[in-house]
Amino acid sequence: MDKADAKLGNYTCEITELTREGETVVELKYHSVSWFSSNECILIIAFPIVTVILFWGQLCFISKYFHFL
Repeated sequence: MDKADAKLGNYTCEITELTREGETVVELKYHSVSWFSSNECILIIAFPIVTVILFWGQLCFISKYFHFL
């Protein structure tokens, strides 16, 4: 079933087994959750930025002290 086809709410399911019968109420709800916590998101953004800054600093250092670039 597609998420767009399902209507949120309570549904009653009729249960029929060999030895018993009855009804069960099931609540259908949609909840969206982020894969990462806020701290993890900050680290995911910060590490590539720090890597680029360190790489750029390394290139500046090499070009300043070693004049082959």
